[in-house]
Amino acid sequence: MLVGRIVGYPCTSFNRLPGGRTLQSMAVSSIWINYDASGGSWGWTMPSAFPDDIVITGYTCRMGRWSLLGTFVHELAHLNGADGFSHAAEETLRGCGLQSPRGPYDPSIRG
Repeated sequence: MLVGRIVGYPCTSFNRLPGGRTLQSMAVSSIWINYDASGGSWGWTMPSAFPDDIVITGYTCRMGRWSLLGTFVHELAHLNGADGFSHAAEETLRGCGLQSPRGPYDPSIRG
């Protein structure tokens, strides 16, 4: 889904992040996707310690493919320099065409 439906979309908000990378370049890079069965949140990253790792929780997987994809793009944004306090990572979903009345973009998410 990421490559087939999202990577071809302009996603200009993604490459405006401090890291300057495009979603396409990150989608084909060596990113490790880790699974956290115990987590109740959507996902997380620790870019300073693990710059190539994303953690996706069981909760996210249960919410369906679009929530999983939205979380993945959101966490990639953190690896591309989006801070953990603003709306910058979540805003990349809108810029990549991941916005509808039912999600996965959520205007209330910060960090």
